[in-house]
Amino acid sequence: MKYLLLITSLLISTLSYGQKQELNTIYKMYYSNTNDYTSPEAFLSTLSNTIKSAENSVSSQEEKYTIEATGLLLLHSLEQNKKVKKQNIKLFKALYTKMNDYANELGRDNLSPEYLTILAVIVPQFMIKEPLGTLIKLSKQGDKDYELALKKDSSYFFAYLYFAQRYLFAPKIGGGDLNKALELFNKAEKLAVHPYEKYLVYSWRSQVYFKEKKKEKSAEELQKAEEIFPTGRLHNILKEFNKKGKMMS
Repeated sequence: MKYLLLITSLLISTLSYGQKQELNTIYKMYYSNTNDYTSPEAFLSTLSNTIKSAENSVSSQEEKYTIEATGLLLLHSLEQNKKVKKQNIKLFKALYTKMNDYANELGRDNLSPEYLTILAVIVPQFMIKEPLGTLIKLSKQGDKDYELALKKDSSYFFAYLYFAQRYLFAPKIGGGDLNKALELFNKAEKLAVHPYEKYLVYSWRSQVYFKEKKKEKSAEELQKAEEIFPTGRLHNILKEFNKKGKMMS
C-alpha cells in the first residue's frame, strides 16, 4: 500500500510539473504580449495556437481538461461578440460538469492543484444562470477546491490569486471579504516569480483598494503594473473602469 501511494504521489507530481510548464507558456504569452500584435485577430490566433500546442503536449485527461478550461477562460475574456459570449456560458457549464464528474470519479485528493484551481475558477462563468440553491452549492465546493489546492501545494501562485479574486468580487452575502482578498493577494505577491505574475497581483490588488475607496493606493498599484508591461491590456482596462467609478466584473 505504501508503495502504491508513493507511485501515485510521484505520478501526480510529474503531471503537475507538465501542466505548470504548459500553463506558464500560455499565461506568459497572454499577459505579457496582449498589445504587441498588429490586430486583436492576430493576437487571438496566436493565443489559440498556443493553447492547442499546450493541449497536444500533454497526455493525461487531467492535464487536457486543465489546459482546455484555462484556454476557454482566456479566450472568453477577449471575446467581443455578445452571441459568442452567451454561447460560452453553456460551454463553461458543460466543461465544469465533465471536470467535476471526473474529479468525483477519480477523487479530489488525487488531482493536481492546477486542476482543482481551474475547476473552481470557471464556476462564476456560468453561475449567473443557476438557481440560488445551486449557486450556494457551487460556491461552497469552489472554496473547498481552492483550499485543497493550497493544501496540496502551498506555493501555487494561481490558487492564491484566483481565490483572492473570489473574495474580491463576491458580494458580502455570498462570502465576499476584502480583508481575505488582500491577505491572499499579499501571499501571491511573495510567491510571484515571473513578471506577469507580479503584474497580475498589482493589477488586481489595486481593485481591493479601489473598492475600499483608497484611490491613491489603487493608482499606485496600477502604476506598478504599468511599469512591468506598459502596453498590458489588463491594467489599462481596469483604469478605464475605475475612471467611470466602476470595477471590472
